[in-house]
Amino acid sequence: MGMDKKDIQKITAQIIKRFPEMAGCTPLVQPQKSAQAKSLTAESTYVLTYQGAARLAEGKTIPRHVRVIADGQGNIIRISTSR
Repeated sequence: MGMDKKDIQKITAQIIKRFPEMAGCTPLVQPQKSAQAKSLTAESTYVLTYQGAARLAEGKTIPRHVRVIADGQGNIIRISTSR
């Protein structure tokens, strides 16, 4: 059981609005591992990882990773990014 494609597309649309350089990136979706998750009935959260490249003012590009934690209904809980 994983995250629904519709929910992934909803999250991806929000990420592209905030990080346009992630357009065209397909996220890696994994269930979030939690030390507190002892049963399968606990609400599931997922980690979506996007990898792209950001263009700098000088014309250079740098790799950028966006990590999203979302619940099973496609609601974003947290976003972090590297520069």
